[in-house]
Amino acid sequence: MNSFEFRKKIHSKYIITLIFSLGFFIRIILLRNKNLVSLLSNRVEIATAVTSYKRLKEGLFLYEHGISPYSGGLFHQAPLLLVLFSIIKLISNSETLVSLLFALTDIFSAWSLLDLSDSMFSKNSSSNLWKKYISVSLFLFNPYSIISCVGMSTAIFTNCFILTSLSYVQRRKSIQSIFFLALATYLSFYPVVLFPPLILILQKNDLKKKDSISKNIILFLIELSLLLLLSFIITNSWDFLSATYGAILFVSDLTPNIGLWWYFFTEIFDSFRLFFIFVFQLHIFVYIIPLCIRLRKYPFFIIIILCGLMSILKSYPSIADVVLFMSLFPFLHSIYSYMRHIFVTTICFLYCTFLGPAFYYLWTYIGSGNANFFYSITLVWNFNLSIIITDIVFAILKMEMEIERPDMKGIDVIQVNY
Repeated sequence: MNSFEFRKKIHSKYIITLIFSLGFFIRIILLRNKNLVSLLSNRVEIATAVTSYKRLKEGLFLYEHGISPYSGGLFHQAPLLLVLFSIIKLISNSETLVSLLFALTDIFSAWSLLDLSDSMFSKNSSSNLWKKYISVSLFLFNPYSIISCVGMSTAIFTNCFILTSLSYVQRRKSIQSIFFLALATYLSFYPVVLFPPLILILQKNDLKKKDSISKNIILFLIELSLLLLLSFIITNSWDFLSATYGAILFVSDLTPNIGLWWYFFTEIFDSFRLFFIFVFQLHIFVYIIPLCIRLRKYPFFIIIILCGLMSILKSYPSIADVVLFMSLFPFLHSIYSYMRHIFVTTICFLYCTFLGPAFYYLWTYIGSGNANFFYSITLVWNFNLSIIITDIVFAILKMEMEIERPDMKGIDVIQVNY
């Protein structure tokens, strides 16, 4: 290593340390403001029925007093979270350690992103070095990421496990990658959709592909089963299955959120409820096979697309799900030039960010609006996300066409109507 490369490496470490330190201290300072934490933890855009820290505290209170945390129908989170927070409470009864846990979880997520960037970008290029800085900065200084952390949404743990899984999968470490995906699936169920593209990445350089697939499937099922068994040992009951995954699958809590489900199932007749639950749940899984077939050469792009679909189609989405989707945007750098709606979708995010809370305030506090006000802006929000996903798919296909057909480079693709 020559002196120039050495200086560049030292300079890089200083910048990374500065980015991480700023991201950490911003979160810690904001988490010390109890009024702000209380305000954000009550926001429907941040805290849902399955990610609310206030509901977690309610479940923890029942658990510590020997009562089933799932008996009241209010708590819908995984039992291992109860154990984690009860240990923290034993160490210190103040909220300082809890705040530290949430801040460090985001820092660990950013570290996984940095690790992922090291695997995805060349280490020798100075431009790629800046891409690494940007990928970490876009996560740590993303306002949605900061308020998800300060609002103490437990969805950030799921995001952390998913990003850690992706950082391991790019290094072909199947056991660690599948373990962290199993943890994410255990916490919020829907990350299971990322398993097929994860397998595509793992089997890329594996000569015994069939053996590799079956081995990884068995490993995933064993790890998930062990987590469920551990949960049974903790609660001494299987009630947590219906209270957690049952609530996610059957949408038992219709508290408003930024998703598409709550308003629909509030208005629908009970006789049609089961049918539409099946249709809605199927909708998130139906894209997996077509994407894995058509875009099998680009499994990481499939993961990004599925993260976007999760942020739209899961039963209890929050802005933390959009944070996960956005955190992977830097890895789309090879298709940016093919994307057509970047400016419009960015403006739409700003539009929804300001109007969403305003419409909710008009509905629930002033009473001059109704549920349609808030639901209409969530429709715009989700429509915008769907436009981004469509744009990504178009850009991938356009890039693929130009690689396979260089003579088509620069020629616009148009749809022919018959």
